Amino acid sequence: MDQFQFSLQSFDFKRALVALLLSFGLAQVIAGVYILTFRGLSYTRTVVHSMAIGSLIPCMLLMAVGTNIAAGIGVVGGLALVRFRTTLRDPRDMLFIFAALGVGVACGAQ
Repeated sequence: MDQFQFSLQSFDFKRALVALLLSFGLAQVIAGVYILTFRGLSYTRTVVHSMAIGSLIPCMLLMAVGTNIAAGIGVVGGLALVRFRTTLRDPRDMLFIFAALGVGVACGAQ
């Protein structure tokens, strides 16, 4: 039974919560800038939602992987299977989504 016990001593819940909240807050700022600077008839709400929520995923993944290289390779392999079916009308949309993902990576890596 002792072999199945694990320790959470190396995981700091306060740092994780701050990283997730910071990632979400900065992604909200990026989404707000996207909305304010959009030039066109109307923006796609799903793109804005993916910016706001999408920054949390890389943040959580980087906190879960930490410095474990084997787990990082496994996560990257799993993410390689994901296919995106959303067509982006403007390359600017893609840049804002990458900015939100970058914020998530930066916050997850601390």
